[in-house]
Amino acid sequence: MAETSTKQAALTRDTAPGGFIERLEMQMVLTASQVLGEPLATDHHAMRAAYAQRIINAPGQTAAQASTVVAMGQYVIAATVYNDTAHTATCTITDTDLLSQLYTLWNTLAGVDQGT
Repeated sequence: MAETSTKQAALTRDTAPGGFIERLEMQMVLTASQVLGEPLATDHHAMRAAYAQRIINAPGQTAAQASTVVAMGQYVIAATVYNDTAHTATCTITDTDLLSQLYTLWNTLAGVDQGT
């Protein structure tokens, strides 16, 4: 049985139509548009909005870059199936859960320092 990091690394290579990367790209664009509409008083809005703008400008590139972080999210890990023979992974996560995972990780992806 493969380690979690091996399974999730394989998931970042799922670039087939309707695969993980394509689905992530679509959900990132949706989230970015919502972040751009949030109140200016939202904590860390400037950094969150700057990241959202990068996504709007280059959705494929930013999805590929974010895939390693998102693939290691708990909801994504729980929905990933690994094929030990082919060394490939697929993810059956629902759009709702993928969106929730993005909301959870947004500040991290935007580079917000969460340290205390």
